[in-house]
Amino acid sequence: MISYSFYIIASKLTELLDGKKFKINFIRFIFIFSYWGIYLKAGVRRGALFLICMLFFWILSKNINRKKCIGYMTLVFIFLLLLGYIRNKVQSVDISYIYINSLGEFILPQWISYYYIYNPKPLLLGKTYLYTFLYLFPKALLPNKPEDLGIMFWKEAGTNTALAFNPVAEGIINFGNLSIIFVPIIIFVLIFFIRKFKKRQLLYFVFCGAALNFMRGAMANFIFECLFVFICIKIMNMTIIDKFKGEIYEKQL
Repeated sequence: MISYSFYIIASKLTELLDGKKFKINFIRFIFIFSYWGIYLKAGVRRGALFLICMLFFWILSKNINRKKCIGYMTLVFIFLLLLGYIRNKVQSVDISYIYINSLGEFILPQWISYYYIYNPKPLLLGKTYLYTFLYLFPKALLPNKPEDLGIMFWKEAGTNTALAFNPVAEGIINFGNLSIIFVPIIIFVLIFFIRKFKKRQLLYFVFCGAALNFMRGAMANFIFECLFVFICIKIMNMTIIDKFKGEIYEKQL
């Protein structure tokens, strides 16, 4: 849905505003906003944040009023923070409660880091960073592929729910105390390669859009999700909907 929403907004918004193919584009936008409205009403923010960040970087690449764009995006982020606070329906003005619930998706995964600091396991020596290639295959084709690190933690710690992993915890289970050296290097290399995609705007938008989700998932999940969103948009560009003749040109896809 992230891929479809970005594709439609980026390629069809101008058509809608100009009255071209108004009926079909209006239905598309109603469908998109209805879906994300229900999504946010359920108190889930992660996917919406991914899409919003992608659109933010796409808008910044255009010749528009950037200050106004940043102002609107700031209001959107404030709304998402408030959503995190009110979704549990517990009225409290305690600052720690507000802090944890507003930023819960980014704070709670750090518990996994604490767990592996005090409960070390045999080091994996970078093995989990290679899981990206294995995640490309469905379980039916690769029944023995590694399970998600969040599920692994859930089984090992015996918690009542699985939590999203995070880059720090992944570094700890791979390199132990040396993760303080290796994790920043890995993140630097990742950012270096992402910047190389700047000329291929679509892939760059996808990686930038996923940036805020990076801290709540393993490296393999982050890369797989970015590639999946990118490939879905490319497929839509080639087959499902009209050729991409909107704001992102085909040569940039």
